[in-house]
Amino acid sequence: MFRLIESICTKPIRFIGDKSINFNLGMIVQLTEIDKNVCCTLSDGSRPFGVVERVDDKNGLVSIWFDSMVFRTDNFEISDNYKSGNALFVSKNGKLSTEKPFTNAIMIGHIISIFENNTIIEVNWI
Repeated sequence: MFRLIESICTKPIRFIGDKSINFNLGMIVQLTEIDKNVCCTLSDGSRPFGVVERVDDKNGLVSIWFDSMVFRTDNFEISDNYKSGNALFVSKNGKLSTEKPFTNAIMIGHIISIFENNTIIEVNWI
């Protein structure tokens, strides 16, 4: 699940999706090169680029929000402890996490709020 609240961008950008990945809404992706084309693939936390908003199965395109934004999602590691203000990183599974997947992991934002019995978080993606 992914619901954009606000963004400085006017619309997402689209990339060809890695055919080996079954993209889901809210998944965190990174950019890569496949067959000399810039494509998106599941982020392993090393180079998070943006969040999947839509998947066009017919053409293999994935719509991604990538700039400063506020959104709500259920795509986060459920084993972590989430509180308003916590720093967020991307796990090796393309999910949001309060835990760094490795020492020099990039912080992507903060938790703003937690909803529906800890099943949805609101995120400030920086």
